[in-house]
Amino acid sequence: VPLGETDVMNGREIIRKHEKGVAYGHIIADKPLFPVLRDSRGEVLSLPPIINSEMTRVTADTKNLLIDVTGTSQREVEQALIVVVTALAEIGGRIGTVRLRGAKGEFATPDLTPKVMRLEADYFRDKTGLDLSPQEIAALLRKARMDAVAKQGIVEASIPPYRVDFLHPIDLVEEALIVYGFNNLEWEIPNVMTIGRVHPTEKFSRKVRLLMVGLGYQEVLSYVMTSEEELFEKVLRPKKPIVKVANPVSAAFSVLRDSLMPGLLSFLSNNVHASYPQMIFEVGDVVIVDEEQETKARNERRVAAALADDIVSFERIQAHLDALLRSLGIKYELEEYEHPTLIKGRSASISYLLKSKTIKAGYIGEVKPEVLEILGLRCPVGVFELNLDPLIGERGE
Repeated sequence: VPLGETDVMNGREIIRKHEKGVAYGHIIADKPLFPVLRDSRGEVLSLPPIINSEMTRVTADTKNLLIDVTGTSQREVEQALIVVVTALAEIGGRIGTVRLRGAKGEFATPDLTPKVMRLEADYFRDKTGLDLSPQEIAALLRKARMDAVAKQGIVEASIPPYRVDFLHPIDLVEEALIVYGFNNLEWEIPNVMTIGRVHPTEKFSRKVRLLMVGLGYQEVLSYVMTSEEELFEKVLRPKKPIVKVANPVSAAFSVLRDSLMPGLLSFLSNNVHASYPQMIFEVGDVVIVDEEQETKARNERRVAAALADDIVSFERIQAHLDALLRSLGIKYELEEYEHPTLIKGRSASISYLLKSKTIKAGYIGEVKPEVLEILGLRCPVGVFELNLDPLIGERGE
């Protein structure tokens, strides 16, 4: 019996009918078997990561808690569990352990063994400019609730298990500085001849981001590194020269993107379970092969947008393009254009009509049904992509 229900349901029924099943069922819906937690009597306690059973409901009279954490990374799952149980222990709870059997054998969880990290006094002085002895550094860390001892120019600190944010000795430096007090650090004027300011490209990009948000779009950030499959095959683009990574760790990050649009479509394909309309955009760099450059490549700052809804037309996505460019004070024109990802006759090229010249800037259109099918998208999608670089110098930004 799922939490909040009175009727017995199997896994498939929960995914179809229960509120949490509808929201999160896509995580396990395509799997032949569903994971369940049972007690010694065979009663189902939970269908992770969807819903717990009604018999596990927590009330004001509950004395004992069984905490289960599910995820795709054992390290992150264990860290999340430690944070939860230590927070409960801080308000008076007692922590018990559970022995589990897995692919790596039998082990107890949660593991609350403190992690020991070493910090060299010279490293601390180099990063902070403070001439403190190892004993003084250790004293600061002890004030931060760590067991720390000084040993011949080195401080050994015992990190509480709930401090899962400690990854590097620089984290110990930061913790010691927090106790020392950042306001107690002496100010020093840098010995440089120039004064920093926001780069014109970033200043203009911020303006574009604000306008896109004002149009109702949500910004997404995707990796510059991607795969040839995502960049070309899934969106039916013919392969062309691009910057490739030598000896990539993963095929998923083997090339540098030359377009923002495939990343947006991939994002939509991973969020088909979310409500519609979905309006997303990205402002970021792409890398273009250019034999005239010293590095044989150049960066372009672009903006791309994607609109997914039950009904999407060329006119609807063009209205948003028009609003963006009009707000920037840019005149433009559209010309018939065939793009391998877009429907023929429902796509166009975009040109800026600048004072000095006309510049081809990008494209706009409706995504082909074949691409939607490949990506598993359930509704029409309209997109546009623009090169922002010509506008930065033109507007004096």
